[in-house]
Formats: sequence, structure tokens, C-alpha cells
Amino acid sequence: MMGALCYAELGCMIQRSGGEYQYLKASWGSCVALTFTWSNLVLSNAIGTASISIVFAQYICNMAYYDTANHDTPKNVPTYLVKLVAVACIWAIILFNSLARRAGSMVQNVFTFAKLLALTMIIVIGFVWLGKGHVEPFHDSFANSSTNGLSYGTAMYLALFSYNGWNNLNYGLGEVKNPKKNLPLAIVLSCALVTTLYILANIAYLAVLGTETVAKSSTIAMLLGYQVWGTAGAYFFALMVVLSTFGAVNGNVWAASRVMVAAAQDGIIFPKFLAHHHRSREAPIRALVFTGIIGSLWCIPGDFTYLANIYSFIGWLWYGITISGLIYMRFSADMKAAERPFKVWLPIAILFVILDCYLVVAPLVDAGPGGVTQYIICILIGLLAVPVWFIRVHKPALGRRLLGWIPGYQDVTYVDTTEKAGVPSEKHSRED
Repeated sequence: MMGALCYAELGCMIQRSGGEYQYLKASWGSCVALTFTWSNLVLSNAIGTASISIVFAQYICNMAYYDTANHDTPKNVPTYLVKLVAVACIWAIILFNSLARRAGSMVQNVFTFAKLLALTMIIVIGFVWLGKGHVEPFHDSFANSSTNGLSYGTAMYLALFSYNGWNNLNYGLGEVKNPKKNLPLAIVLSCALVTTLYILANIAYLAVLGTETVAKSSTIAMLLGYQVWGTAGAYFFALMVVLSTFGAVNGNVWAASRVMVAAAQDGIIFPKFLAHHHRSREAPIRALVFTGIIGSLWCIPGDFTYLANIYSFIGWLWYGITISGLIYMRFSADMKAAERPFKVWLPIAILFVILDCYLVVAPLVDAGPGGVTQYIICILIGLLAVPVWFIRVHKPALGRRLLGWIPGYQDVTYVDTTEKAGVPSEKHSRED
């Protein structure tokens, strides 16, 4: 919620689609913004899309392979089948979003309704179970908890993964009506609603299934359904998870395509043709297809926990950098006078950055020499954008010498979102 409130200020101050890309360019400059965009599209958002698609595929396949005789141990599902279904999920969403600009929003609304219906049913079941006296899982709830403070950083990655999407509205801000009013309102209401529903749903899972089952199961919704309504209940709640994850993947793809459009308009690292919108459908079809290709490739390694940890690490790293930029802009000469229709209390932003530092550093230290490698590799992949920025923006003459042989190569023209007195200015790469 603290992070979302900070993003509300950023979105009301810089009313352009592209999310962090626009805010980082205004605070820390085009190099940091470009590095974020590269990291977001190649790593963070693509990995998030793949990981949720894999959950979608696991439930679809578990429904197909469900063993009614041994309900708590589904039959082994071929790994290749899970990955193929995950890829099919991504491309079905690409197709929906390519039909029209608002098609993705319609999909999101329908599947969000299904998700809320399922959560409401789970919560009601949980309270009925509690009313019958099933309160054993809540006795000594924190017994045997880890005493290693660093372990909670990694644990929080998978918990906070469920809440990812709180910043997605900022990516398509150019398509939001009256953002000064609707952005803060949407952020506060959605965060409060989701947090309440998720906490109550987890209480219901614990009440019905118990702590040990919840900790070990990867198909918890199916188990709850079976416990309450038998085989029919298992299938019903599995279907609800399928609908929920389909909507979550849709949100990720929609957001990633908007970031791609914003970055391609500058033409620094992504070609400008990706910023094209279809004339009649008003959808960024090229950006959607490119997003689908990257997400599909990340389905290949395909272990949910592995992907979710990397996704969370990259995401929270950039959340912290973005909101530290908000703090910087409060005092910078160029931006401190900018109009802020919504203004978050500064200590909230500072506290968020402090907590964010823990979430980024603790898993690195706790992973040890072996486990830290995956995080270091992701950082190095993200930093590949820096040399591209150097030859395309900082030293364009060098870029022409190195890349001028490419057909259609052009010097960069980009929009600098740094605002003085609320008025954006355009800058062009200078001729060296």
C-alpha cells in the first residue's frame, strides 16, 4: 500500500503511459530508465508472465490428470505438457489484446469477477469451518518459526508475489480517464480489497486443511474443494484458479506491452516500429507479439518457485530505485515545483525504501555463495542496457561508427520527461 501510494503521486505528476520508465527518466535520467525497461521486458515482466502461466497450466493439467482415488496426490503430469499449455495461455491473451485496445480491459474485468467470486466462497467456507470449532491450526501458530531474520526476505518474495500488479495501472496511464482523481482512488481501493480478501482466504485455507497440508501442497484450492464438496468441489475450485491466473497473465501482458510502446517511441534500444498501434483496433499489436515471444521463452526453464524468486528480486530492486527517485524529485531544482495533484506523506516513501532495501539485500545474503549466482546473473543481464545507452545516447558518433552499417539506422530522438514548472521539454541526441 505504501508503494502504491507513492506510485499514485508519480502517476498524477507525470501523466504518461510507461510506468517506471517515465518516472526513472524524470528522476535519474535516460540511462537508468533504459536499464529498467530492458530489465522489465526481458527479465521481470516476462518471468512474471511465465511463472503465472505455469500455475495456470499446472491446474489445467491437474484437472485433466486428477486421480479421484487419491485426491491429494495428482498423477504425474508430463513437464512438456505443462509448458506447452503455459505458452498457449500467453498467446491466447496476446490474441485477445490484439483484437481492440479495450479487449484486454474486458478480459481483466471478467476474470477478476471470477477471482473475487472464488475468494468470497473460500472465505465463507473458512468461517463456517471456524464456526464448527476447527481452530487447531491457530494454536501456537508461530511454533517452530525460523529465527534467521534473513530467511524472511526470501519468504516474503513468494508472499508479495501474490500482490504484484499494484503498479500496473501506471503503465497505461495515458488510457485512464481523469487520472488525477481515478488513479489514487483505484490504487487505495484495490490494495485494501485485495489485502483483506487474501488474508481472509489464507485463514480459510488453514482452518479447513491445516498448517502442514497448506505448507506442502501445490494445488491447495483443489484440496479445499475436495474437503468440502468432494471431487466436484476439487474441479470447481481448480477452474476458479485457472480463471484467476488467466486474468493475472492478462494484466502482466497488458502492462508489458505499454512499457514496450513507451520505450520504442524513444528508439534507443527497441526499434520504433514496436510502438505502432493498429489503425482500426488501436492496439499495440507488435509490442504484444514481442512480449509474447519473450514470455514464452521463459516458460522453458519453468519452475514456479525459481521464477517467482527472480521476478520478485528484480521487481523490488526497481521499486526501491523508482521511489527513491520520487524522494529525490521532491528536492531537485527541476522537479520540486512540478504540480502534484496527489502528494504522499514523505516518511511513507522513506520507510518504503528502507523496507525495500531489506527485501533486496536479505535474500542475497541468505542465499549463500551458491544460491546468489542466479541473482547476480540477472543483474548482469539488466546492465547490458548500459553500453547500448552509451553508444546510442551519450556518444552517438560512436554508435554511428559501430552500428551505422545496419539498414535504416538512425540517431536517437527521445523525450526527456524532466519537467520544469510542470512543462515537459524535448531533447535530441546532439551531433558529436
